[in-house]
Parts: sequence; C-alpha cells; structure tokens
Amino acid sequence: MIYELRSYDAMPGKLPALVNRFGTYNMDLFAKYGIEMVGFWTDEIGTSNQLTYMLKFDSMGDREGKWSSCMADADWREYLREEMERDGLYVDRARNTFMRLTHYSPEPCVSTTLCLANFPTCTTGLPITLPVCSRNMAWR
Repeated sequence: MIYELRSYDAMPGKLPALVNRFGTYNMDLFAKYGIEMVGFWTDEIGTSNQLTYMLKFDSMGDREGKWSSCMADADWREYLREEMERDGLYVDRARNTFMRLTHYSPEPCVSTTLCLANFPTCTTGLPITLPVCSRNMAWR
C-alpha cells in the first residue's frame, strides 16, 4: 500500500471555498475513479489556511493510473475552469508526499460506508463503500 499525503495552502480568504469544493465535488470525483480516501483535515492549531488529506493506493502504478484518469476527467476540467473564472485561484501552494506504513504501524481505518448526504455541503447523497482495516475498528 502507498499513502499519499497532500496539503494545500489556500489563497487568502479561500479556505472555506476550497473545503466546500472537496465536500461537494472532489469526494464524488475521487469515488468515481476508485481513489480511496483516508481523511481530510484543516488545522485546529497552526497554519490556518491549510487543507490536508490522505489517499490510499495499492501501488504507485495504481496511483498514477487513477490520478491520471481523474485529472483528465472532462467534467472536472470544466468545473475548475468555471470556478477559476468566477472566483480566481483557491490554492496558492500544493505539496504531496508518498508514504508506506512501517511494520509496527496500525493500518488507518475508515468506515465501511460513507454516505455523502451526511456532509452538510454535499448535494449528491451517494453512498461510497470503502475498505475497512482488520485492526482497530473504533472508527465505525
């Protein structure tokens, strides 16, 4: 397994719009291409304009295939173009790193089903089935 940690520094005043975009659009887009989402975070203490999220892939090849398909999605490209014309850039700087679990690390757990209707900013209500790890089932 490969985990990708991505952090976006939002343009001044754009973090709420960036977070909203992920809740209303990106989660469905990732699900469409089989990109497994581990979690999404904003900073409680520290940098206040940052969105960080983690994705999980079987391998770097799996990541490249899914990410390439996702970024080539015609609807996604049009959505971004319209958003940029209307609101300008949301992201000032993006960083990512690829990680493997150490042999002693517990596997990150995610819920078996994530219903997007539970997110106040989401409009689709689509259920997404995600894999569950074999250890530490506290996140159900």
